[in-house]
Amino acid sequence: MSDLANDLLRKKVRQQDAQSEFFSEGADSLGQLPNTRKKESLIGTQKLPEITSFFPHLELFTNDDGYVFQTYYKPPRQEVGESSVVFVMHHGAGSSGATFAKLTAAIERQCEMQSISSVPGVFTFDIRGHGRTGLLNPSTEENTKLSFDKLCDDFRFLLQCFHERYMSEGPPPSYFLVGHSLGGSILSKVVSDDVDKNVCLKNNLGQIISGLVMIDIVEDTAVKALSAMKSYLNAIPKQFPSIERAILWHIDSNLLHNLDSSLISVPELFTRTEEEQYKWIIDLRKTEPFWHQWFEGLSRRFVNIPSRISKLLILANNDYLDKDLMIGQMQGKYQLVVFHNNQLKHSNTLTTATQTIPLQDASELGHFVHEDVPFKVAASLIDFVERNDYNFATRNSSSSSMKSQIDLVAALNAKWGVPQ
Repeated sequence: MSDLANDLLRKKVRQQDAQSEFFSEGADSLGQLPNTRKKESLIGTQKLPEITSFFPHLELFTNDDGYVFQTYYKPPRQEVGESSVVFVMHHGAGSSGATFAKLTAAIERQCEMQSISSVPGVFTFDIRGHGRTGLLNPSTEENTKLSFDKLCDDFRFLLQCFHERYMSEGPPPSYFLVGHSLGGSILSKVVSDDVDKNVCLKNNLGQIISGLVMIDIVEDTAVKALSAMKSYLNAIPKQFPSIERAILWHIDSNLLHNLDSSLISVPELFTRTEEEQYKWIIDLRKTEPFWHQWFEGLSRRFVNIPSRISKLLILANNDYLDKDLMIGQMQGKYQLVVFHNNQLKHSNTLTTATQTIPLQDASELGHFVHEDVPFKVAASLIDFVERNDYNFATRNSSSSSMKSQIDLVAALNAKWGVPQ
């Protein structure tokens, strides 16, 4: 959420997007983007992809209260008998599981580019009141009762269901939890509670959580941004005449910078009304009573999680850490990766793994950094797994100049004559 405060205060979003000079006057057709006068070269005509292209397994999980959750899963790929790595991803407020679609594809592509023999799986879901989960529970007030404790309980339930459904057989997997914005805060709370109280995750699932990643969330910045949130939500368009207009609004208002990602993530935020308009599935204004509890104490919880669970913080355009995060960084309690817009002009700003940046990454980034530059974020995640899970498959060095840390250590030991 580090970039969100600046975005909210820097630009007022147009309340009536239909009057925008960027939109064409012709009729729209769901499934294609229209040509527009000033953005024709950028957008053109493209098909909206299906979410099953990214997640082959879509399954519903129902809790004891009868609330139904939509989940998405792409299985890992590894050699027979090897333990698997699975990223469990949690989206933020106002988003959906589809926000991780392009990142999921980028993880597989990065493994291919780096000649890594295994590919981590990805499990994600639409949280309470959001995306398809919100549509599956249309008549319940539970869709907007997003207390922090309830959201944490939801995640514990879903992780347990997922593990029992897909991972109970064979070698235990390594779970790397990845949360964007509010999702990062929820995951930090779940992990922190499990470590401190040992009562939250059943069947010792906490013991196979190897890492925690937070994407673009700093407590101090997030709390300050909340003061502008109500005005922002009141200013955004309440509905759009087509999905195409909704996509263009997200791009034009700088919420998203990657058109390819917006084609899959934006449609999952809307539902069609009887008047053939597209309105937001979740009205975040109704969740205002819970905003502050979402982020209070986040930084301290994250930093104080024991080193048994490796931690990574990915930020966009912001290297201003609050006090707890700054002290934790100086003490080496977590890994920090910061992307800047001015770095996107260069091809080797992160590691040698990113010397070739696929064109699917945007030329700018913002709060949804994992959507704007999915290939760079995927490279960071794979590097994080390699550093912290020694069971993760090594690279095929015969077909790649890249080597894992283990390969590099072995090479240096041989050079220096260190006994193996």
